[in-house]
Amino acid sequence: MEQAGVAFRELLTHRPGEEPGDAQRRASRELPGCVAESRMNWWSLGDPVPGAGRRLLLGVSVWAGYDLRLLDLVDAALAGAPPDVAVDVFDMAAACEPDWFEPYLPGIGDVCITPVVGLWEDGRLVERGAGYAARRIAADLFGFDPEGLVSRPSFTAAS
Repeated sequence: MEQAGVAFRELLTHRPGEEPGDAQRRASRELPGCVAESRMNWWSLGDPVPGAGRRLLLGVSVWAGYDLRLLDLVDAALAGAPPDVAVDVFDMAAACEPDWFEPYLPGIGDVCITPVVGLWEDGRLVERGAGYAARRIAADLFGFDPEGLVSRPSFTAAS
């Protein structure tokens, strides 16, 4: 399931002369623009949870190739027969305090791994998870082959 437009995995494409930390900072700056070009929405701290319909909140780390692969798969799924779900994305770098998640994903507990997801139905949080559990929620929701989420991402150097 590949898409033609935005490729989130390309956020980490190495550019000549760029240090790894520079690449990660650049990817973090570029993530909101990539989300804007996708079929997903950018979410910011404090944005409300819709009171009607289904909504998936997806927190990713731009340095994690598996998280970027997940964004590519979700966006591609939304291009096909989109489910009745809105997808909001945020950068985990915004969530730097240990207790940051509780007001936005009640009951998630300590978060030590990415991605993080919450699934709401009509304003009520019905599922939440981090790491493998988060990937599994997205796979089930969008009908991915779970193996596609754990296949080794490949990145190429910019010319």
